[in-house]
Amino acid sequence: MMEKIQAWIEKHLVPVINKITSNFWFGIVADAILYIVPFSMVSAIPSLWAILRRFVPVLPDISPLSTFSFGLIGLFVVFVIPYNCLQKIDKKDRSMIAGFTGIGAYMMCMNFQTVDGGSLVSMNKFGAGGMFTAMVVGLMVAVIYKLLAKYSFFGEDSVIPDFVKNWFDNIAAILISLTVAYLFTYVAKIDVFAMVQVLMKPVTSFAQSAPGVIIIVFLQNVFYFFGVSGWVFTPVTRSITQAAIAENAELVAAGLAPKNIYAYGFSRYHHIGGQGATFRWHCSCCVQNPRSSVCWARLRWCPPSSTSTSLCSTVQSSATPLC
Repeated sequence: MMEKIQAWIEKHLVPVINKITSNFWFGIVADAILYIVPFSMVSAIPSLWAILRRFVPVLPDISPLSTFSFGLIGLFVVFVIPYNCLQKIDKKDRSMIAGFTGIGAYMMCMNFQTVDGGSLVSMNKFGAGGMFTAMVVGLMVAVIYKLLAKYSFFGEDSVIPDFVKNWFDNIAAILISLTVAYLFTYVAKIDVFAMVQVLMKPVTSFAQSAPGVIIIVFLQNVFYFFGVSGWVFTPVTRSITQAAIAENAELVAAGLAPKNIYAYGFSRYHHIGGQGATFRWHCSCCVQNPRSSVCWARLRWCPPSSTSTSLCSTVQSSATPLC
C-alpha cells in the first residue's frame, strides 16, 4: 500500500512541486525571505534583554536594536526582490536602481499623513506588518524592470559611456513603477497595505488556527518523508510567521497576551528531535515497551534515492536506551 502511495506521489506530486520550486518568481521571493532571517535572530536579543531588565531595572533599553533590524524587514524585502530579479537575468547594472525603485514605490504606498508640518506614518508598515505588501510591490517593480530590461535607448555601438546609458535606460522603469503606486495611492485612494491584508486574511487566519497549524506541519513532514524539502513552503510560511511574531511582540509590549500561535520560532516546539519528530517517536516506543528492540535502535537516515528519502533503523544488540 505504501509503495503505491509513494509511487503516485513521485509520479504526480513531486513533478508539480519541482516545477513550482524552479519557478523564476518563486525563487526570487524565497531568496528575499531567507535574506531577512539574520535580522529576525538579532531581534531576539532585545527580547531576552527585556526579561533581564525586569529583574535588573538599571539595565539600558536596547529595543531600538529590534526596531531598526526586524522592524525594517518590509523595507529590506521590497529592495531585495527587484534587485535579485535583475541579478538573475544578468542585468546587474540596473539591479541596484531597481531595488531603490522598489523602496520608493513601497513608501509611496504608505501614504504619509501631514501633521503639524511634518509627515507621519506607522513604523509597523516598515516591518513585518507590511511584509505581504512589500512582496507585492517588490514583485510589481521586478516585473516592470524585467519587461523593460531587453530595451535600451542606445545601440550597442553607441559612444556614450555605459553609466550614462544606465541612467537613461532606468528612467522608463522608474516612472512606470512609481506611476502605478501613485495611481493606487493618490488617484484611486486605495490603502494598499489594508487591501493586501484583506486579501491575505483568510490565509493568515487559517494558519493561526489549531487545524491550520496541524495541516501546515503535517504537509511539511509529509513532503520531507518523500524527499521534497519542506522549504518549498518558505515564501508563504515565513511571511506569515514573521508578521505573527511582530504582532505578538507589540501585544506583549503593551502588556497584553500574544494571540498568534503560528509565529516565527514555533518550529522549535514541533520539530523537537528533528523534522518528523523521530526522536519523540523513539521515546514513545520506549515508554510503551522498554524491552522492545526498537527502544535499543539507533536511527539513521539512509542515502536518499533520486526521488525519495527513506528512514531506516539498525538495531544494536547492546546499547544504552536513548529514552
